[in-house]
Amino acid sequence: MASVGEVLKVALTGEGLLPPASKLHSACRALIIQGWIYFMMGVLLFTAPGVFNKLAMFPAPFTEEEAPYRMIGFTAIGIGYFYIMASRTNNHFWAAATIFIRLIWVPVSLVTMALVFDLPPQLCVLLATDPALAIWTYLAMKKDLKDPTFTIGK
Repeated sequence: MASVGEVLKVALTGEGLLPPASKLHSACRALIIQGWIYFMMGVLLFTAPGVFNKLAMFPAPFTEEEAPYRMIGFTAIGIGYFYIMASRTNNHFWAAATIFIRLIWVPVSLVTMALVFDLPPQLCVLLATDPALAIWTYLAMKKDLKDPTFTIGK
């Protein structure tokens, strides 16, 4: 039976379970980069929410409380980690699922929250960013599907 340390090492490296980086499809490589974007934004929000607020030019009262930003940052770190790790499995179903959620669910939920809770207009950046990243993933996936050597599930 593997020790906890060995299991954690596999969770971080994928040693013996994942294909080498050189074999990853374009969509999966794009999603790994996007995962790092989410991860780093999460680190910024978690460790320095005031810096994020200044960069985003949020007005008061949105800049007065740090705890919600830290929670969102902690969540973004987790999302980034899962994007990175799930993308390393080289699975196009995962890529398609991220396209759906970011093209449909994120814009609809953000617009709804903005209308209901009177959120600052700076949050509209998120309305453009997530769908733009989804379109990047879609274009990369489309490129993969044109490759004659590509087979679904491998």
